[in-house]
Amino acid sequence: MLPRSLEFQNGLYLDLNELPLTDEFFFHFLQYFLSQNLHLTIFTQINPFELNSKVNVLPDTLSRLKQFNFEIIEEPDEELLFKLIEKHLKSKSITVPDRIIQETMNHINRTYLDAYIAAGTINHLLSQNNHNINLSLIKNHYEQI
Repeated sequence: MLPRSLEFQNGLYLDLNELPLTDEFFFHFLQYFLSQNLHLTIFTQINPFELNSKVNVLPDTLSRLKQFNFEIIEEPDEELLFKLIEKHLKSKSITVPDRIIQETMNHINRTYLDAYIAAGTINHLLSQNNHNINLSLIKNHYEQI
């Protein structure tokens, strides 16, 4: 169920894994919505109002962001991350032993995007190695990057 603040009205929804807070285009994008009195809800994994002072943000970007609705998407836990990688692989008709997914999870961040990228990495390693994959191959791959 969606919170009341997200009821579908004449607004737009933007899904950003990372907010481009240093991008001048993003600032002007937000300014356009404000100047046109358009509603915008932003889904993101980071809370821009809790960033440390070392993050270089364009001036006034945060004040513009405060004018919009935010929904923070929590990072997936271990079980969900595993299921996401498994689902992405199955959507490509790929099945690998659970230990391959577990080993991959040891080398990635806990984000939805990283789960998708990890499935692509497994697929790539399978295609490069005649559909043979093992723990050593996964470890070597992630040690090289």
